[in-house]
Amino acid sequence: MKKKYYPIISITLVAVVLVSVLLFFQINTSGKIETSKNLALIDYSTTYATVSTVYQRKTFLFNGTYWLFYGNGTRLFYTSSPDGSNWRTPLTLEDGPSASAMSVWNENGIVHYANAAGSNPIVYMRGEIIGNEIHWNEQKNVVLGMPTYEYYNAYCTVDSNGLPWVSFMRYDNGSPENPWSVQVARANSPGGEHWSAMQISDDSSLPIRPCLVPLPETRMYAILATQNGVAGTRWNGTGWQPLEQISSRHPVNDYDYSAVSLNDEVQLTVLENNTGNVYNYRRLANGEWQESLLIDQQDSIAAVLSVDSSRKILYCTWLQGNTLQLKKMENGNWADVTIDNIVISSPAALSVFYEVDDGKLGVALLDALAERQSYKLHYFVIENL
Repeated sequence: MKKKYYPIISITLVAVVLVSVLLFFQINTSGKIETSKNLALIDYSTTYATVSTVYQRKTFLFNGTYWLFYGNGTRLFYTSSPDGSNWRTPLTLEDGPSASAMSVWNENGIVHYANAAGSNPIVYMRGEIIGNEIHWNEQKNVVLGMPTYEYYNAYCTVDSNGLPWVSFMRYDNGSPENPWSVQVARANSPGGEHWSAMQISDDSSLPIRPCLVPLPETRMYAILATQNGVAGTRWNGTGWQPLEQISSRHPVNDYDYSAVSLNDEVQLTVLENNTGNVYNYRRLANGEWQESLLIDQQDSIAAVLSVDSSRKILYCTWLQGNTLQLKKMENGNWADVTIDNIVISSPAALSVFYEVDDGKLGVALLDALAERQSYKLHYFVIENL
């Protein structure tokens, strides 16, 4: 009986194919096999505050171009991509250790940017997207810097008349017992040349993290979160209404919430500290708040709400362990949405579109390295929603 001989070239070809397959696929610790081509690496960072303040918005899509704002521990940047995978060289906005100082809002190609970073003045910039560039106007001071006060965590949005608004935390160095309060500033014109600021909270011993949710007819809703719970107040077009207690549940961190408006109703998610559950709060048009358990898991991270206003759909994106998850609410009912299997080795934070655009939802994912001494910033696009 003759022995069979296998040509060396055949064995080599098989080896090449196997190596190619292994390079194309990433095998993770959970045993799943996934392609890595959709998970883009944006940058490295030395700070958790790269995109970590959940309620702030740092990314959006306009005319087919994805935009992302972030920090790396020493500077604040923005960058853009035609497809969410291939990103242009980041451009520097300004120096700063924390991206939690800044917030952006896109309104039909007009980009509104605000920054509140310590004892410096709170600044605002308006820019126009032309092609793959943002043409910025000069910075304007929202609030002047003062030796007594420090300002943090700007949140920028626009009302139905096109006027920019900025909310922020204020720390009073002259009031050691209750140094924290929330301030809101409204521009007197769409260009943000002049601003009027007002305090909308009581003084507090705890930091209060605010965001603003725009509503029809120039109305605005402010969410105020501390580690002891969440409250809110509504601007009715002429003044702020009495404070409403939304939830007494303690969030994991005071920035672990997300808020949007849909159908003239404010929607809110809070990640609870004791349980790791995510709760959904809905403010009805009559001013009542309804609570429901949205995610019953102990290892949830950073649940972020988004809306598809044209189709009247609400989305919630969150990290479950080391995987990305998505739910949607349509006609009052929540349901799971199947998305590509994206697994991150050590997820830390994420930032997501406010508004779904053309069936796409952009997600910036922060991955911790070396015992959270450094981080990788990734980007992923959920499509066909």
